[in-house]
Amino acid sequence: MARAFVIVDVQNDFCEGGTFAVPGGTRVAGDITRYLARAAGDYAAVVAIADFHYPETAGDPPHCVLGTPGHEFRPELDLSRVSSVFAKGGERAAYSAFEGTCDGRSLGDWLIDRGVRELDVAGLAADLCIRATALDAAGRGFGTRVFTDLVAGFDPDRVASAYDEMRAAGVTLVSTSAAPAARWPR
Repeated sequence: MARAFVIVDVQNDFCEGGTFAVPGGTRVAGDITRYLARAAGDYAAVVAIADFHYPETAGDPPHCVLGTPGHEFRPELDLSRVSSVFAKGGERAAYSAFEGTCDGRSLGDWLIDRGVRELDVAGLAADLCIRATALDAAGRGFGTRVFTDLVAGFDPDRVASAYDEMRAAGVTLVSTSAAPAARWPR
């Protein structure tokens, strides 16, 4: 079965200095880049998810407004291995990467069309969009792992609760050092 790596919301507004900053977001961006430098070849696809909002629907606090520096991917994140970028949000809040589209195709359909049935998930924030993405992926039948060393969250207690919820849904939580991409648990 083919496997994909999904990078969620590693954008300036979700990292230190941004309007909705996740502590450790910049570290996550660099760590994802270093991980993919050694492991990108283990994946059928690497995709990135970008949250976006229009000025009038940017939420509280306003974040990832289309056309602003806050909407851009963090410079520490090397996008050269990313095959497609999926946008989520717009006129309403969107948390799961599966709410994203690229060229009119949903992430779920795009993955299935490529024979992908297993996902590794990384990015921001563990207690919001990583949680929603992992639960959605597992609910759709994808074998799903979240790399705990490639995520950061807003609140440690909420992250712990999100991890419990993910485990209960069948999501595997693992460090990249403990489970290299080549050794998918069967």
